[in-house]
Amino acid sequence: MDIGGGTGTLANILQLAGAKVTLLDPSLEMTKQAREKNKDVVIYRKTLQELNGEIQQEYFDKIIIRDTLHHIPKVDEVLALSHKYLKPEGEIVIWEFNINSFKSKFICACEVMLLEKTRMFTPDGLNKLCSPYFEKIELNLYDGFEMLYKGRKKKLAMRRIDLVVG
Repeated sequence: MDIGGGTGTLANILQLAGAKVTLLDPSLEMTKQAREKNKDVVIYRKTLQELNGEIQQEYFDKIIIRDTLHHIPKVDEVLALSHKYLKPEGEIVIWEFNINSFKSKFICACEVMLLEKTRMFTPDGLNKLCSPYFEKIELNLYDGFEMLYKGRKKKLAMRRIDLVVG
């Protein structure tokens, strides 16, 4: 699944390499362009929260979130749902800007001036957000302003609920 896949560039590359790809993006204009690029990519013009059971749990081998997480208002909810939709050994790949760099701060400022709601992350911040749901495989910095997080789905412990009958 390509969350925030926009115009489908990455989805198209993955599909041409042999992957079955599902693209999620709420933008009508972006998803129209994605459909024009590749008729075989499954496209939902929705957010992950809006899927409401249209995709079964533990369905995907990989979930990719590229240059999108900083636009998502409820990041923790998206990570929890990503965990839900990944197969037991599934992996998440997040490619994001590193707010510690000047270039990323400039990009953030430009997006804010364009009235985009933006929340960028440090490498430690991204790792902390992912850690309840994913076991970090790697976290690399590229060109000083981008980072790649790769994690494997954690087995979450069941919480014990004590019922008191009165």
